[in-house]
This record gives sequence, structure tokens and C-alpha cells, in this order.
Amino acid sequence: MKYIVFAVFIISMGMSGCSEPTYPTDYSNQVVVQGYLTANQPIDSIIVRRTARIDEYVLGSALSIQEAIVVVTGNGISDTLKEMRGFHGYYTSVRNPKNIIKPRQTYDLFVQVPDGRTVTASTTVPDTFHIIGKESFPPIFHYQKGLFTIDWTSSNTYSDYITSVTSVDLSILDPIPSDFGNNDNGNKPSRTSYGFNYIDKTHTEIPWFAFHYYGETALIVKAIDKNYYDFIRQLEGGGTDLREMKYNVQGGLGVFGSASVDSLHILLLP
Repeated sequence: MKYIVFAVFIISMGMSGCSEPTYPTDYSNQVVVQGYLTANQPIDSIIVRRTARIDEYVLGSALSIQEAIVVVTGNGISDTLKEMRGFHGYYTSVRNPKNIIKPRQTYDLFVQVPDGRTVTASTTVPDTFHIIGKESFPPIFHYQKGLFTIDWTSSNTYSDYITSVTSVDLSILDPIPSDFGNNDNGNKPSRTSYGFNYIDKTHTEIPWFAFHYYGETALIVKAIDKNYYDFIRQLEGGGTDLREMKYNVQGGLGVFGSASVDSLHILLLP
């Protein structure tokens, strides 16, 4: 899966947007969906879960909704997703060959849970783009030895760009000691998003704090659609009793968005 389920976010969706303080008795059981499509890639997982009460301490898997009907349609395809074995609430394509998501096309999501409730949403996939000079980009970098930048062409139909750094194989990578000795307990994230709000820019400097491990590293740029952008912007700002979080799905809560992606790999050494 290409994304992380935010358990705290799912819990908060059951309590955000109220004009008065929210108590456990105000809980409303709602269907939550989360899924992203990526241009020129197969359909990835769609997560179907329910909201949790504020006093309900549960793992994300306990919130999963099983035996749902999950269908993605658009650009001549209609794909009924199946729940992944061992991953309750995760639905993915089982078609072979896989249905490939195309840029600049609109796709619809339909979800029906066992009690009959339905959730629908749609997304238009951003146009593709590419990182400039990828072929001549230096394959090896030494940690904190100078600065380096990435430039890319415009996606044209995007709402924003996100830039991130991902360590490719943590089983063979060595962690980078923190500058001040903090967070050296081996629990460093493998992926760090460091850039947002590039609406009028196609250029970034890669900060050294985004790197947590030596070894093979992917430098990633995503052009995201409005649904994806609005979700991240609100997630950072948060919903409050005065400002209700808004979602692009009908009949439930959550996000159904899309992106175009380009990346390059480097070897990071001490």
C-alpha cells in the first residue's frame, strides 16, 4: 500500500465539526473510505472502515468493514475490488492484467457496506510530468556534503506538488545519527514528506533532515489532485468546533484522490 492510515484521524472524524463540545454519547457510526489512484499504475487499495468513539481504544484493524462492495469505474473500466487476505478492510484489484489508471481521466468510487449504506466519490487524475535531468543526476551523495536540488516539468492539471524522501530497503540500511542525539532508538520513519504548497513552483532543495538512513533512497515528487490537496491541508490544520472538516465523498467520510508521480534513486553514503 502506498499510504498510511491515520488512526487518530479516523477517530477524529467521528467527533469533528460540532458546534458544541463533543462527548462519547454524540458518537455517529459513519463509513470511512481512503484511497488514492496513481497515473499509469494499477488500482491500489481502497480502505473501508468505520468511525470510532472518542472513548473507544481500538487498533485500526478493529474498525475495518468486511464484505463491502467496492467498485472503481472510469475510462472504460469497471473493476470490483476484493478484500485482501489478512488485511481486513483493504480492497484491491484482482484483475490480471491489471487495469491501469490513465492521467487526465475521471474515475468514480462506489462503496456499499453490508448494512446497505453507500459511499460515492470521484477524482480526476493529474497529468504526468517528469524530473528534469534524471539521467544525468549524480547516483551517489554523501550526507551533508553540499546541497542538491530537483527540477521538474509542469503537470498542467495538478492542484499542488508533494516532495518526499523514502528509504528503499530498511533491512539493509544504517540509520543516520541525529544531530542532537534524539530519536536514535531505531524508530525513525522510512519516508519523510518535506515539501508542500509548490503551487507555482517546479523546483525544490532537498533538506538533509529528510534523510534518516544511509543506502538506497528514492526522491519522489507527486502532482496531486484537489481532493488529495484539500485532505492534506485540512489534516495539517485540523477540524475544530468552529470549522468542520470537509470531505470529497458523499454518504460517508474520508478521501478519494489521485496523483501523478515521478522519482529517482540515489545511494546516500556517510
